[in-house]
Amino acid sequence: MRNIRRGGFCLLAAIVFISVVNVTAQDEVIYERPGKGGKFEEPAKAPAELAPLRTFVVNSNGDGADAATGDGVCETAAGNGICTLRAAVGEANALAGDDAITFEAGIAEIQVNGQIQITSNLSIIGPGANLLTVVSVAAQSTTSRVFNVGNFAVSIHGLKITGGFVTGSGGGILNSGSLSLTNVAVDQNRATSTGGGIRSTNTLLIRNSTITANTSTASTSGGISFAGSNLLISRSSLRGNSSSGNGGGINISATVSATIENSTISGNTAGGASGGLFLHRGTINNSTISGNTATGSLATDGGGGIRIQAGTSSVDIYSTTITNNSAPNADSGSRSGIWHETGTLTLQNSIVAANTTQDIQFTGGTLTDGGYNL
Repeated sequence: MRNIRRGGFCLLAAIVFISVVNVTAQDEVIYERPGKGGKFEEPAKAPAELAPLRTFVVNSNGDGADAATGDGVCETAAGNGICTLRAAVGEANALAGDDAITFEAGIAEIQVNGQIQITSNLSIIGPGANLLTVVSVAAQSTTSRVFNVGNFAVSIHGLKITGGFVTGSGGGILNSGSLSLTNVAVDQNRATSTGGGIRSTNTLLIRNSTITANTSTASTSGGISFAGSNLLISRSSLRGNSSSGNGGGINISATVSATIENSTISGNTAGGASGGLFLHRGTINNSTISGNTATGSLATDGGGGIRIQAGTSSVDIYSTTITNNSAPNADSGSRSGIWHETGTLTLQNSIVAANTTQDIQFTGGTLTDGGYNL
C-alpha cells in the first residue's frame, strides 16, 4: 500500500421441473464462511423455501390480470387457460400459504405495464437470466418498476429484471420483505430517488447474480440502496451502475452490518462520494473492488473504491483486491482507493494498490493490519 494518511430459502424437487433443480441446489452451496480468527460462522439464510401448496405455470408472455383471484385457477378469462406472470402472482397473493411460479419452455420475454405487487410468500423460478427477461414497458411513474415485494418471504430465481423507470425508489425492485435473488440479473433500471436497481428496507440476499447498468438519476445508490436488517452479497457482480449522489454501486445504511463475499464491484460511478460502495460496518471477503469512480467536486466527496464511516463499529476486509479506483477531486484529497473516516478498519491478506492517487486516506479511526497485505 502507498500514501496512507491519517488525520484527514422441505425441497422443491417434488413440484419443480428438473430443469430448475440445479438452480435451487445452488442456494445450498453456502453453508459456512470464514469469520474472524479463522472460525466459521453460519451465514444469513435465504427465506424459508418450504414445499409450496400450489404451483402456477406461466404459459403466456402476456400481461393480463387473473380473471377471478382466489379461485386457485390462473387464467386471464374464465376457461381460456391463459396464465400470465401477473395472473399467477395475483392468484398466489389471494391464497393462503406458500406458492411457486414456474414457466413453460419457450417463454423468453414478458413485458409488464406497471409493477407486479407481491403480497404473499412466493417463489418465482425461471429457466435462467439468459433465457427469460421480465421487462417494464410502462411510462415513468411511481409504479413503473418491475416488482414491488411486500413484507413476505419471496425468492426469485433464474430471470432478468430490466426496463424499470420509476419516480421514487427501486427502479427494478422495491423490497420491504425478506427477498432472495439467485441467478438473477437486475439490469438497466432507473429511479429518480434511491436504488436505481434495487431499494430494500428489509432482508436482501443476493447470490450468483448480476446488478448492472442501473441508475439513480437524482439521488444516491445506482445499483442497490439498502436500509434493512440483513444484507448478503455472494458470488455476484455489481458493474457499471451510477448515481448522481453517493454510492454508485451500493449505498448501505449506518445500521447495517453487511457481508460481501466472492464478489466483484467494478466500473461504478458516483456523482458524489463512494464510487463503489458506502459501508458503515461488516465484512468484505475474497472480493474485488476495481475501476470505480467518485466524481464529486466537494471537499466532502471522495472514496473512489470504498467510503467507510464505521463510527464505534468496524469494517473487516479479507483476501480482497482494491485497485484502479479514482476520485479526481483534489479538493477532497483525491481519495481514490479507500476513504476511511471513523471506526476500525482491519485489512488482512489484501491488496490495496494502483489506485489513481491515494490507496488509503484516513481522516479518522484506526487501521489494524492483520498481515499479509500489499
